Parts: sequence; C-alpha cells; structure tokens
Amino acid sequence: MKSGDNKTPHRIGWVRVSPYYPAKPQIEAVQPRVAALYSSANGETIADVLQAVRKGNEVYVHGLDRLGETRAEVVAVLEALRNVGASVYDVEIGTPVSIDCIEAAAVMIGRLAGERRMPSSEIARKRGALGGRARAKPKLKKADALKVWKDATLSVEVAAHRIGMHWRSCYRQLGGRGLPAGRKRK
Repeated sequence: MKSGDNKTPHRIGWVRVSPYYPAKPQIEAVQPRVAALYSSANGETIADVLQAVRKGNEVYVHGLDRLGETRAEVVAVLEALRNVGASVYDVEIGTPVSIDCIEAAAVMIGRLAGERRMPSSEIARKRGALGGRARAKPKLKKADALKVWKDATLSVEVAAHRIGMHWRSCYRQLGGRGLPAGRKRK
C-alpha cells in the first residue's frame, strides 16, 4: 500500500458555537467520531477546516446549520467541500449528507415554509422576477390626477385621497405640487 492511501477516510470535526448551541453538547457528540476537532470556541473558523480537508475526508458536524450562519454560507461551504472531494456527516440526525442535493433541498424547504423570496438572484432572473411591489395606480386618469394634485385649495391628504393613492405615492409619481414650502406668514 502506497503512503497516503487510506482504506478509512480521515475524519475532521467542526463545532460552531452560538448562544443556542453551546460547545459542550456539540463536542460530546462529534469528538468521539473524529481524529481532529476544530471549534469556533478555540478561535478557529470554518476556513481552517476547509484548509485541512483533503479528497476523501469526512467532515462531521452537529447539524448542517453549524457550517454557517446563513443559507448562503452553508451552501458555499458545502460547495467548497464538494470541490475538494470531501463528504459531510451530520451527527445530529446520524446520516451522511449528499452535498449534490443541498441547493434543491433549500429551495424545497423554502417553499414549504412559505418563503416568498427566490432561492437565488440568478434563478429569480431566469424566472423573470423584477422584484418589489406593484406601483399604486390612481383612480383618475393621469391628467385629472395632476389637476387635483396641483390644486392649492386642497391639503396633501385630501388631494391624495381623491386621487386614490397614498400621498407619498402621489409625490413619487406626480411630482411636487408647485406650492410654496412652509407656513404662510401673517
């Protein structure tokens, strides 16, 4: 057998501490299964783990959420592990995790949870999403709405109510009223 050839993969553990997930229970779950353990409690980062990982290694974590603080961070770490050729084992659920299906699972979980955002900006653009709320439409035609809006005898709120929009939308879509700013002098 050549040096460097291993029948059993090298196992690396990662523990990311947070207020809801203290170090002790994570270490107790991960440490017996790994040869090397990295922990954020010791000042180490996931970048240290990624630097130590080689092809064929297994990274043990106590829940996939421990790989990052956001979905984007978790997906980036999993992508980096896939590029190296490493695998991930979730000790909390007791199974290896297929890195190839993580993004599809994130999309599915987001849909089940009622998430309204697209899984990524690239997918949103492919689907033709423009983003933002639809603009408010006035009840009146634009020319009539402008006449009501420019009427100096009406307050901003009354004019906006007659137009059928919020006064901020009126300013945004119809522009200024053309009236002097401030209070009248006596």
